[in-house]
Amino acid sequence: RGGSAYASVVVVGPNQESFMNFSEKLFKDKSREAIEKHFKPVKDVSLNRVKSQTRALCQKLDLSSLEKKVQSSKNVNLEVFFTAKTHKSGCPFRAIVTERDSWQVEVGGFLRKHLSALELGDPFLVRNSEEILEFLQGGVLKGTTGFSIDVEDLFYSVPHEHLFEAVRLCIEENGEVPFRNACGLTVEGFLELLNHYLNSTVVSFEGELFVQKRGICIGSAVAPVLCDIFLANCDKRISEKIQQKEHVKIFRYVDDYLVCVSRPVIADDQAITGFLKLFASCAFGLKFTHETSVCGRLQFLDLGIYFGAEHTCWAYEPRSKKGMLPFSSAHSKLVKRGIASSCLRAALKKSCPHRMNNSFHSQLSRLEAAGYPRHVLRDVSETLAKKMRKDNSAVCERAPKRVGRPVVLPYIHKMSHNLKKVAHRFDIPVVFSAPNKLSSLCKRISRLGDESDVTRESCKKRHVTKFRECATSVTYKIPLSCGKVYTSRHC
Repeated sequence: RGGSAYASVVVVGPNQESFMNFSEKLFKDKSREAIEKHFKPVKDVSLNRVKSQTRALCQKLDLSSLEKKVQSSKNVNLEVFFTAKTHKSGCPFRAIVTERDSWQVEVGGFLRKHLSALELGDPFLVRNSEEILEFLQGGVLKGTTGFSIDVEDLFYSVPHEHLFEAVRLCIEENGEVPFRNACGLTVEGFLELLNHYLNSTVVSFEGELFVQKRGICIGSAVAPVLCDIFLANCDKRISEKIQQKEHVKIFRYVDDYLVCVSRPVIADDQAITGFLKLFASCAFGLKFTHETSVCGRLQFLDLGIYFGAEHTCWAYEPRSKKGMLPFSSAHSKLVKRGIASSCLRAALKKSCPHRMNNSFHSQLSRLEAAGYPRHVLRDVSETLAKKMRKDNSAVCERAPKRVGRPVVLPYIHKMSHNLKKVAHRFDIPVVFSAPNKLSSLCKRISRLGDESDVTRESCKKRHVTKFRECATSVTYKIPLSCGKVYTSRHC
């Protein structure tokens, strides 16, 4: 903030890629608009009473440890901050809550722990672009095209009634008994705690109290996993209906869908409208938007997919426009080389042969713009090329391994290990002999062996103060590389 005449507020852009500077008045208007869009004011609400009700519910459900954590929490309401949606016209704000030092973070952490352990069984869900690459590399997209579908305001649009039903179905599919043993609650008790949590996310803004109109607050501990459970239920319904249509492959990452179909699709094609209606009919009121390819190119995650008449190409083209870590930064050279290696490796691994050259040079340009010297990029590229050749050679067929007994060598530390490395190159198994090391693992066996070799004698001296048992006969043995031992005796 500046002086009273030039007061301004800095807001973080999406994915922390940029900063936006707003006047104080404009910031208040946009933040108020974001709050009123998804939240409603609440009055005559005692936050301390809500906290007491939470403690009482924990006691009722026999969650004594959680009740103590709720009691020791400091805050009784959530705080809110905003980020700017720079990719949308008008640069609207997104309201994000923070549960720091509140009782909600304790209850939300308990719910998230047990919800995250459930297997979703989602037919479309992917965690990264690697799973999409496996499909693209299969070569089944000849003569096909695709488009993407996005869920509008997913977190604030999930209906609670259908969300609880999706959670119940997911628990039943994973087994109600294992879930009850893990969390110590029945399904009804768990859903009661979840319902209380979702209806108690009270946000403080400019001295007023608000609660979300529907859905789940962005920033809540359980928001991601609850949305995945809800969308997994929707995806199963979509998958059942999509099987009756032509060859279609669908991927979902958070709230973005990639739909690949086996016939040309354009912006005004009825196929897109049909898919949108199908999604809407299975999503319990969620709204969807779509995006078609531009000049044959469609962006999804960090991949640029190029649909052609004869084949489909893809390239590593990250959506983020954020620059690389400057080479002049105070980070170590190892970190900087790791960044360069990661970018160049991704360009090679995540691009088809037709687009690999352009993707690789694009990453080189980004690194050069960040100040990376040519000699560093050359060294990283050479190291990467050696690793790639080594990986390719490992895939090639090798000669069958030698079958039979391993070769036994006497253990002479450095020489033995060097011989074993050489033998490993020719798939020759090698083991070391250590006759004097195995006996030292068990003192009782060693003592029996010593008594069989040397007759033990008792100590003849009469000690005034006996601190420990006297050692007679063999007191210590030092194994030699030839297999014999150096022995010291005391009689």
